[in-house]
Amino acid sequence: MRNFVLYLPGSYRTEHIDFYRKLSKGKVRVAVDGGFSFFRRTQTFPDLLIGDFDSLKRKPSGLPARTKVISFPVVKDKTDLQLALEYCLNHGARSIDIASPQVGEIDHFLGNIMLMKLLSPKGASRRIDVRIVSHQHEIRLLVDGRVSFVNGVGDTVSVLPMSSTIELTCSGMAYAARALRIKSGESHALRNEITAKRALVAVKGEALVIRRYKPRTRSK
Repeated sequence: MRNFVLYLPGSYRTEHIDFYRKLSKGKVRVAVDGGFSFFRRTQTFPDLLIGDFDSLKRKPSGLPARTKVISFPVVKDKTDLQLALEYCLNHGARSIDIASPQVGEIDHFLGNIMLMKLLSPKGASRRIDVRIVSHQHEIRLLVDGRVSFVNGVGDTVSVLPMSSTIELTCSGMAYAARALRIKSGESHALRNEITAKRALVAVKGEALVIRRYKPRTRSK
């Protein structure tokens, strides 16, 4: 079982580089097509470079022998991220962080969120801890699951139902809840502030859990 971090295309600004560097500690580092820009900025190399290279224009030269390269045709039925996620799934992923420094094109970003459903299907025998991460927020999909947040006082957490109804339990926040029923589309669980050193969110059903970081440099 291995931990992966996938770097997507985007602007990795100087003031946020340390945040994204820390994401890769102890993980298999994957550049998803134009996400190779992160490695250019940090003068490092990924363990895997995957994609159709339409963002890069061409495969980078001077890669070390340890960097595995998997290329695909531009005309295909899956996005580069889906192909990268499938690679991780097939290679024993235990957790996957998807580094996405900007929202970018909204349809593509929402599509990336939906891809998390591939890795967290209801009734799955093995669950993979997957999240989309930026220096401003992290997004997880919980399916009959829970997540705890440590050292996040001042951060806000929103829970958005993805199934018709969910039951939400949370603690360590300004508004605690126990088996609170929330229908899809309701806004009961938006912007709850973390007030304790350890906070917990548990969901029965399927929901997106979005943690917005208080303005400061964060590490996992």
